[in-house]
Amino acid sequence: MVGKPRFVNEGRQRRLAPQTYFGDSSREFSVSGRCYLRESNYAQDSALPLHSHEHLHFCYVISGRYEEEVEGRGFQRQPGELMVYPAGASHAEQHRRKGRHLILEVHPALARGAADGAAVLNRPGSLEATPLRRGLLMRLRHELRQGDALSAEVFESLLLELLADCGPVRERLSDAPRWIGTVVSKLRRTYGDPAGLDALADEAGVHPVYLARRFREATGCSIGEFTRNLRLSHAQQLLAESGMSLAEIALEAGFFDQSHFCRVFKSQIGMTPGAYRRNARV
Repeated sequence: MVGKPRFVNEGRQRRLAPQTYFGDSSREFSVSGRCYLRESNYAQDSALPLHSHEHLHFCYVISGRYEEEVEGRGFQRQPGELMVYPAGASHAEQHRRKGRHLILEVHPALARGAADGAAVLNRPGSLEATPLRRGLLMRLRHELRQGDALSAEVFESLLLELLADCGPVRERLSDAPRWIGTVVSKLRRTYGDPAGLDALADEAGVHPVYLARRFREATGCSIGEFTRNLRLSHAQQLLAESGMSLAEIALEAGFFDQSHFCRVFKSQIGMTPGAYRRNARV
């Protein structure tokens, strides 16, 4: 978070109707009464005035860094960041360079059902762009770019997966024992060559079995799955932003070799690393 940015178009807040967004739309698709997907492009040195939307929506930053004000607080946004804006949440943006966003709008009926089980959808802000969420968004973008290949069934199934992943099982970390945070921090630092379960349990001061059970309760996954997700997240960033080969990325992210990396990536993300790279860069 940064200090409040200066927006050249600040003024009276505008409330935008459903499926109405700033920026130039390169592609869009709508499932009537359910959801709306759009890829928006923003010009260099463009400003979006203070505004809100009638429907909840997600925004995934594909490219371009920019400044944003959300409910009076200033933030710096960057590629790979995922935000959620409940209906009526006010925000404004200042783009110093060209940018591209993937926007996913959710109809109130679906939004209410999801928000009842996911407090993160009731307040504006950043969501953790986990490998699963990034994968779902890139698959949505891939379907959008296929044009006539996009079906309402595919669109809705990916949307429902995203909403389900925002559910309460992902929100329990704040209620977990303090030592869970210590373990999570260590895993984030050492996922390329992680410590064993016994070493993590010793550092937390608990029995390994107790650690494993409480970790799953807090995060919704095992320690091994959490480590794999960290590696996938790092690999996704390298695919989108670097020129490294797949073999180099596999080793950098902690996988055994390129074959292992590609197999795990496809099974977890739903597309090959090469397809992911192409979709992230177009």
